[in-house]
Amino acid sequence: MSSHDRIPAPWASTPTSRRAALRGLAGFLLASPVFHEVAEAAATGRPGAKPPPIEDLFNTFDFAKAAKAFLDPVAWDYLAEGSEDEAALDDARRAFNRLVIRPRFLTDVHEIDLKTNVLGQDLPFPIFIDPSGGKNCFRTGGELDTARAAAEHDCMYISNGGVDDFLSSGDAPKNWWQLTTGSHLRNENSMENFVEKLEDMGATGICFTVDIMHVSHRERSIHNKFVRRWCESGVPRDPNGNLIYAEGEQAWTTGVYPRLAFPTPTWEDVKTLRDMTDLKIILKGILTSEDTKKAVEVGVDGVVVSSHGARQLDHV
Repeated sequence: MSSHDRIPAPWASTPTSRRAALRGLAGFLLASPVFHEVAEAAATGRPGAKPPPIEDLFNTFDFAKAAKAFLDPVAWDYLAEGSEDEAALDDARRAFNRLVIRPRFLTDVHEIDLKTNVLGQDLPFPIFIDPSGGKNCFRTGGELDTARAAAEHDCMYISNGGVDDFLSSGDAPKNWWQLTTGSHLRNENSMENFVEKLEDMGATGICFTVDIMHVSHRERSIHNKFVRRWCESGVPRDPNGNLIYAEGEQAWTTGVYPRLAFPTPTWEDVKTLRDMTDLKIILKGILTSEDTKKAVEVGVDGVVVSSHGARQLDHV
């Protein structure tokens, strides 16, 4: 049994201090061995850099500081950036800081139950792992480690792909599968084949991300001459620290994905998807009440209100 297997689940009802609870949550979030196998992760981090002990990390901002110190600076910019002027990114942070908690005192909290049900899925706690791409840029095998951690802790996992064998193994977490505006929407046959594959793999839902019709204008990655391939391979450097580019390789530019279907998907495509499967369909990237009402009209089961981490459109 590895060290992270022994970390108690953060939703456990046993009495605990705030600091112990935070450490338990951190242990869950870092159930993959990323903070334990420094040598293997060196290919995606700064040479010689070591992450701090997990006991020294108490909140999200501590983890961000540790990641910035550990990761290759080009990888860090890819992780932390927003699109264009990053106004939406700044707005999101300020909005989060404006949240106000209304405390209700003298409530008996000796036994706390965080169980919930989302679209027919029983979950031990209301936390999802969203389909954030590029995990392998920060650690070799990062996507697989994330899926394994979700399975260990019975956490809902929304997959980007790339871990098909694990999701088909019988050991996978509860999962939805992200559908983006790529080749699977070129025609109805392609969409149907994709849906059948997900059903065979045991997915319980399709998370259709609607706000990724184009390559966004991410100025940090453009300045860094970031290559999209590095999302899967990590940032390659020679012994002198220079970035390595394959012959003819194109750095990040704003534009349209070559593989996208033209014209781009519409509500009619959502209707087609709805008609061909009984899987739950969730639209990710909805930001208006008008689009939410439209989603209900075409039979969608749920929406994820999301600005794509402020990485697609700015000023939204």
